[in-house]
Amino acid sequence: MLVAGLAGGAAALLALTRDLPAVETLRDLPGHFRPITATTRLYAGEEPATAGASGRVLIDEIGDPRLDSAGWVALDDLPPVVPTAYLAVVDPQFMAAAPSTFAALRGALTSRDSPVIQELIRDHLRGGAVGAAGDTRRAWQDWLLARQMERLYSREQLLAWTLNTRYFGHLAYGIEAAARVYFAKGAAD
Repeated sequence: MLVAGLAGGAAALLALTRDLPAVETLRDLPGHFRPITATTRLYAGEEPATAGASGRVLIDEIGDPRLDSAGWVALDDLPPVVPTAYLAVVDPQFMAAAPSTFAALRGALTSRDSPVIQELIRDHLRGGAVGAAGDTRRAWQDWLLARQMERLYSREQLLAWTLNTRYFGHLAYGIEAAARVYFAKGAAD
């Protein structure tokens, strides 16, 4: 009976882990992260009849503010208030010790893993795909990914990756672009 239970558990674990993305790819985020960039141009006037004719006036150009920024910002280069304020809003308990196995297991069943970790899984390991409500297999897989991330990376690394890749609105991907958009200065300032 015990052997059958162990074999069934091993088969279930194998089925869950078969198509998991590799959490090791997160290490490459600082060098490879590029937000989707596009410039939108707003014109006044009518469309010219010929390709060379000028009949429109450019009235605004909306582009990704990160294009002109320095890009990745190390957590140590940020004023301490930046990560503190972010975590106060998103996940006040994030820098505390990792949850116990039982608490983490309960988190998998109730979808209460850290929002910081959930965001990294969704945006960088799952390609932005959101699981369907009630998708138990996806919840267990995300739980396994979260445990792997907590085992391989420090909380500081996870926070830095989140701050540098998160969408902050107004085309600002990452804390550097957000600082430029909202405060007209770099994130380290």
